[in-house]
Amino acid sequence: MGSSRNLRLLAVLLPFLVVMVFGVRDFGGAFFEQRKLGEAAFEGAKFAKAQGHKCARCWRVLEETDPDSHLCNRCTDAIGALEPA
Repeated sequence: MGSSRNLRLLAVLLPFLVVMVFGVRDFGGAFFEQRKLGEAAFEGAKFAKAQGHKCARCWRVLEETDPDSHLCNRCTDAIGALEPA
C-alpha cells in the first residue's frame, strides 16, 4: 500500500520537478547571454540599427532587398528554384 502511494505522489510531483529544473536551466542560459552582451559593450562593441530592409521571408536586414517583392536575393533565388505545385 505504501509503495503505490509513493508512486502516485511521484506521478503528481514529477512534472513539477521537471518544469522547475528546466526552468532554472533556461533562466541560467538567459542570464549568461545577457552577461556576455554586457561584457561586449564594456569591451568597446557598438550596437546600432542595421542598414537596409527586412526580407519578408528570412527576416534578415539587408540592403539588397527588392522593393517590389520585399525579398532578399537569396530568398528570391530559393523561391525561383521551387517547382510549381
